[in-house]
Amino acid sequence: MGVIFMKKMFLMLLIPFFVFAEEEFEKFISSSVFYNGKERQYFLVLKNGDVDGFFIESKDWVDEDIKGYGGSINLQIYFSLDGKIQKIKVIEQYETEMYTKDVFTEKYFQQYYGKDATAEFILGKDISAITGATITCSAINEIIYQSVRNVNQYLIKKDVFKKIKLRVAKIELVKMILFVFVFLLATLGFIYEVKILRYLIMGVSVIFLGFWYYGGLSFGHIQSFIYFNFSHRYNIFIWVFIILVIFTTFLFGRVY
Repeated sequence: MGVIFMKKMFLMLLIPFFVFAEEEFEKFISSSVFYNGKERQYFLVLKNGDVDGFFIESKDWVDEDIKGYGGSINLQIYFSLDGKIQKIKVIEQYETEMYTKDVFTEKYFQQYYGKDATAEFILGKDISAITGATITCSAINEIIYQSVRNVNQYLIKKDVFKKIKLRVAKIELVKMILFVFVFLLATLGFIYEVKILRYLIMGVSVIFLGFWYYGGLSFGHIQSFIYFNFSHRYNIFIWVFIILVIFTTFLFGRVY
């Protein structure tokens, strides 16, 4: 009896190394709002089944085409859900590299990180400019200022993300119900040795985990489960999956 129990425990410890994905995939969902005769697109960042933040392209959120010394500038701006800038990337720019090599850098953009619509965005005051690239710095500052202001007015103040988070939570609940149903069918197929049903369920599981959920069960989930750190409250289904895997391992001596 003790040997069988040890074998089951050993198998359970090996499961994460053979079954689970190594890390979580980050996913994006695009959406948009319409105002001032223009569609403004934004992209939700999903992490561990939860809305972790969002990003925009500045060309969609400025009031007019703001040009630098060499032409239009388009930035990708990442925000937290409360509207604070998290990261800035350059999508398009036509400035002279000799004068702007210190402008389009992480070091320069860092002075914007953490700012929201309450910041002043004034060159020479809370924002520093690069000598010899004043026109470019001024254009970048105006682009970021208008983007932050409009994001705050049309997304943050309207509680858009609270509604989206609720919708994501409902989707996760549906996932959990479907998964439990599939698991029950799989268990019946295993107990009564209905091979066709077992293979069908295995195929459905591959589609479910591989295409719908993108193989998103990671070592991070296992560690969180061990330490009872259920931080991803919208990711209910994945916790059910872990519990069922452990349960079937103890019950049958294998996953399936």
